[in-house]
Amino acid sequence: MVLGLSEATFTVVHVILSLVGVASGVTGFLFPRDHLMPSHIVGIISLILLAIAIVALYRYRLGRAWRWIYVICAVLALYLNVFVGVVQA
Repeated sequence: MVLGLSEATFTVVHVILSLVGVASGVTGFLFPRDHLMPSHIVGIISLILLAIAIVALYRYRLGRAWRWIYVICAVLALYLNVFVGVVQA
């Protein structure tokens, strides 16, 4: 049981959130695991890229080189989210 939900229900909720994540760039790490897995590494990289993109957008307002940094980070984060979705499919 995870968060008071059966594993099957939690998996359905996780898949729905993953699809929303592909559309919006949100990710989650709620499945309990004993060790670091490749999926965790991809998720961590995606979160780091999104954090850099947020800084470029809100702190530096896409000025100068931050515009390209924002575009590259946002596109790579989206690519990683779609990659995970395709692998899970």
